[in-house]
Amino acid sequence: MGKNKSKTRSAIITADTHLKRKPGLWSGRSEIAGDDEFSFEQLVDYAIKNKTDLYLLGDVLDAVTNMPRPLCILNKQMDRLKDAGIVVRYIQGNHEMVAGGAHEQEPWLAIFNNAENIHEKTFDFMGMKAYGIEYVPLAFAPLALCKVPSDVEVLFMHGTVDSVTPFNHHFEADMIPDHVKYVFAGDWHEHAVVDINEDQKLYYPGSTYLCSSSEAAEKFFLEVSTDMTIESIPLQTRNIVKLSEISGQLDDLDKVLAVDDTLPEDLQRPIVIVDEPCTQDTYAHLSKYAHMYTLGKATADALDIDVTVTDVLSNEEILAQCMDKEKYPDEFNFVLDVIENPVGDSIDRLKERLCVEV
Repeated sequence: MGKNKSKTRSAIITADTHLKRKPGLWSGRSEIAGDDEFSFEQLVDYAIKNKTDLYLLGDVLDAVTNMPRPLCILNKQMDRLKDAGIVVRYIQGNHEMVAGGAHEQEPWLAIFNNAENIHEKTFDFMGMKAYGIEYVPLAFAPLALCKVPSDVEVLFMHGTVDSVTPFNHHFEADMIPDHVKYVFAGDWHEHAVVDINEDQKLYYPGSTYLCSSSEAAEKFFLEVSTDMTIESIPLQTRNIVKLSEISGQLDDLDKVLAVDDTLPEDLQRPIVIVDEPCTQDTYAHLSKYAHMYTLGKATADALDIDVTVTDVLSNEEILAQCMDKEKYPDEFNFVLDVIENPVGDSIDRLKERLCVEV
């Protein structure tokens, strides 16, 4: 990593830009488009204006297989960064990585010669030793984290920690080596700071636009100064509100859902997320001002709906949907063991069952 030094430069850190294969904010809504590109352009504008390095912590792209759209967006912005002499460093996330892709395929961003992949590499970050780890599933997280060199103080990775969700997380907070003081991570779409302990903090910049209707509408990226001051910088985004938030202001929609002409034309029309039942008349009235997006628990023509929320499935129940437990009991139990326990222990137990010397 010798040619690009960043000892005297500040940096902006972002993740989960999810540049989409085709236009459309959410599935099936191609008319609500441009949010991903506009947010990415703001990041590049800021980096160039302030002469900061740019760190992309995974899920830069939304998919493993891509159409020209996201690559054209990347090509345009990477050219701008190259012309401005901006250092760009990145890791891969689960959305853009082929299984095992770190070894079988080049990363998508490898097509740009001004972008450095920092996976399993050490480099200088604000005068401290830093290290990058791309997405790995939970079963392999202990192995990936035990490889972090002992002099590393700043860790860049892609994965959700168990501190923010006990379900479907990719690593556990107590796996972070004690010598690491700062962790910056992608994958968790909410802007958050997690106190691992009194000496360690984990920072999530969050996604750069509303990738799901369940996310917070306000989006940010992080700017890190040379003295390790970390500031949250807001991104300008489309006006997105929930019906439950404005149901008492339906007579004043000219103000509540005003067109923002400072945004690109495609983003000026707001979105109302219909998160509670409403009448057809109310729906029709709102649709004059905004795109409408109805959640599964709300419809435009029903006033009362019984919503049944199923319990969260266990790992065993999820696995049973993919593998026949009765037909393949040994394979089923081994996979469940790997999912729920450190991979080394699982392999040792498999050796014992196979009467192989441990």
